Amino acid sequence: RISLLVLMTSSIFQDTLYISFGVAYILGSWLLSSLRHQFRVDDLKNPNILSQYLGRKVLAVEDNENNTIGEGGGGTGTNRSFLVATTDNNEKLYLFVKTPSVSWLERLFLTLFKIYDNEITAYEKYVNNFSIGLRLKEWDVTPKVFFCRKFGMGKFVIILEDLRYRNSGCIFKTNFDQTFDVKSAETILELLAKMHSIYWNRYPTDIWGYSPLTGLPNKYTPPHLRTLLLAALSQVKKRYSTLVKLHPDCLKAFELAVNNFNQLRKFWSSGALTMCHGDAHMGNVFTSIVRGQLQAGLLDFQCVSVEHHMRDVSYHLINSCPSEELTHLEGPLIQYYLQKLYEAFQQSIVNGIRTEMEEVPSFESAYFMYRSHAVHSLIAWIMTCGFGNLVKEDFAVRSLSRVMDTCLRLQVLQAVRQSIVVGQ
Repeated sequence: RISLLVLMTSSIFQDTLYISFGVAYILGSWLLSSLRHQFRVDDLKNPNILSQYLGRKVLAVEDNENNTIGEGGGGTGTNRSFLVATTDNNEKLYLFVKTPSVSWLERLFLTLFKIYDNEITAYEKYVNNFSIGLRLKEWDVTPKVFFCRKFGMGKFVIILEDLRYRNSGCIFKTNFDQTFDVKSAETILELLAKMHSIYWNRYPTDIWGYSPLTGLPNKYTPPHLRTLLLAALSQVKKRYSTLVKLHPDCLKAFELAVNNFNQLRKFWSSGALTMCHGDAHMGNVFTSIVRGQLQAGLLDFQCVSVEHHMRDVSYHLINSCPSEELTHLEGPLIQYYLQKLYEAFQQSIVNGIRTEMEEVPSFESAYFMYRSHAVHSLIAWIMTCGFGNLVKEDFAVRSLSRVMDTCLRLQVLQAVRQSIVVGQ
């Protein structure tokens, strides 16, 4: 009891210190830079301002009448809009623009936890190169980046292609009423396998990541704030106990992961690592038919990170497929992913990218990591539901219920316990 009390007191002190200094620094930075730049979506409707960002003459800007964002795309802490720009040669540019949230609290939260910075790094350095690395000539797996720049602490402008206007047409799944399609899931898993193979043990060092020796975050990664996470859990119990079946084993798994996070991270960061999307749920992927072939793509790179490859597989399947369906589908889908990973390694040798074959994990090893990484989904939804109205309540309830039911079936509590033992 004494050691637990010491741990709790130390955590509260450290978390309070980090948040206090972080908030003071961010607010000071905002004050200094607020007079120099425009950072609201409405400012981008000014043709002169948009011309500066696009590097070409814009004559007119208007809201796209189809200016809607699905449920799965809600609550990312940004101010977003779809615009139509007319250039001086009468070309229509269909744009998706993002600036910091209009809510100062959301903006503060995403700045403090380095989510904005991570997204900016991804769009500035890596997103436009994904299709090149994958050797795809007729399909871009990400939206085209027209402009992306950070102008100060928590201040940025991102201008992307509006994927809804691609010639091939893009299919999005952003709500629970759309059925889970196995073929689409296979195509998305194949894309993830190819991306993972490119960055396998050759990952960027300026995005989120953790030390395999200590489990501690690198300088680009937000710290683990135990007190804040447990506070979120407390709020979830108060707000959702009558709306969601909060399985005791799942809540224990969350607490165990939070209280032993460094050991868990050491285990997750041991062995082969790669660049992962980090948030590949159903709202952050899309598909399209290109020359008769189903292709997949990725959106929203706020959580791009250096991880074990099964992080993406676990997060995508658990947050995209109903728990009862996933019971029968996850085994074959994981096998499919591993096969595509093997094929991607083979192709990289043919293309001269690698000189020798990488070892593909066994199904048993991959499935255990799939179960262990399922706690990421628990953490994500408990944080989302525990702090304010980041997403609509109905969407939050259905998402949290899906994750709870799947994590109970996967016996995530046992998987987390075993992972922590290995990571000690």
